[in-house]
Amino acid sequence: MDSERIMEQNKLIFACDYEGTYHLRTGHPERSEVEAVRKFRRAGNLFGIVTEMDVFEAWAGHGEYEAEFDFIICSTGAGIITRTPVGDPMGHLAKLLPCDGANPYFLGELYDLFLSVGMSYMCADTPGFKSGDSEAKRCTREFDPSIGFGCYMHYWTGGGNYCHGEVNKSAFEFIQPFTQTRAVFKNSITAEGVASEINHRYSGKLRSYSVGNSAIVIPAATNKAAGITRFAKYAGIPLKNVWSFGDGTEDVCMLKEFNGIAKSDGHPAVLAATDRVASSVAEAIEIIMKETNKG
Repeated sequence: MDSERIMEQNKLIFACDYEGTYHLRTGHPERSEVEAVRKFRRAGNLFGIVTEMDVFEAWAGHGEYEAEFDFIICSTGAGIITRTPVGDPMGHLAKLLPCDGANPYFLGELYDLFLSVGMSYMCADTPGFKSGDSEAKRCTREFDPSIGFGCYMHYWTGGGNYCHGEVNKSAFEFIQPFTQTRAVFKNSITAEGVASEINHRYSGKLRSYSVGNSAIVIPAATNKAAGITRFAKYAGIPLKNVWSFGDGTEDVCMLKEFNGIAKSDGHPAVLAATDRVASSVAEAIEIIMKETNKG
């Protein structure tokens, strides 16, 4: 047991932003990036991405990076998918870690706010329905979106799979706390205005930010650093061994909290958050291995 504890204390965690950092909007991470990650993991370290995608989106699209990851921090920190056993380079069994959620009561109010300014559609991510899969089937059947404007519900089933269904507002009271909801509008100006209104109206309870023409809402205390901290404790690795790499404003918290590396073409706030700069994931890994004397 003591030798296992020592091994965990020596492991490193590399938490990498996904959008615009690991995934460069070209369809897949670059081969050189994947190879660098593979080498990092084969040395006994843990690698994962930190993304704005909700758990359903990340799980549905994880084939792009499933060959090399130990964890995925979803919903800007509100959800975590991890491979088990943690740290096994060939491990393939993934599970959802318990995480904090927001009271589903808020979804009804958010629905009304989104609808009042002309949302195109809305989706919400939740661990599941209060009474299990049978209630999920009943809700998607009885609360048909044809009776009122609908939204897409992403939920975890008892069988260990993520499913989705379209429901109307009446189904919200039957779901468990939600980890993220996203509303899409006709333009970015509307999305920015909605995010600002939510931050003012639900200060201390919910937090919102806009990405393009979408407004994303998550629990107030949630951020990327909090999600990474939760995973590190789960893996038994000290926080001083955690490294992070990112390019956007939502990455600033993790760059300041851990050993941060800013992407060279990142937001000015990112570049101001740390003295370390890299142009790619591979270069960031080189910095990590050099500074930890493992290169």
